[in-house]
Amino acid sequence: MLTPRVFQDDTPEDGAVIQPLLRQITVYPLNPFTGKMQTTNWKNTPSFPAPDAGGKSEVKWVVPEKFFDELPGVMKMTPPLSGEESLYDMIDSVLTAACKDP
Repeated sequence: MLTPRVFQDDTPEDGAVIQPLLRQITVYPLNPFTGKMQTTNWKNTPSFPAPDAGGKSEVKWVVPEKFFDELPGVMKMTPPLSGEESLYDMIDSVLTAACKDP
């Protein structure tokens, strides 16, 4: 896991100043390595606004009481990436067992 951090003031001016630093934070496979620094323009990535928290301090992304009811549908909508098949099989075996004996 990689968690880079760049601190800034909450001002548009400081946001503009840190852009060159943010472009230098990137991870890529070894085969495109050229010996020169690679950069990424993160301003081109999609942005998803946070949902309205309804006046609460935190958005409840997952409703714990519905998690296992919704997980099978989410797993079907999100096929495993290469190498994740055994993980998906394990999760599916737990869900199947839970259906037989909640």
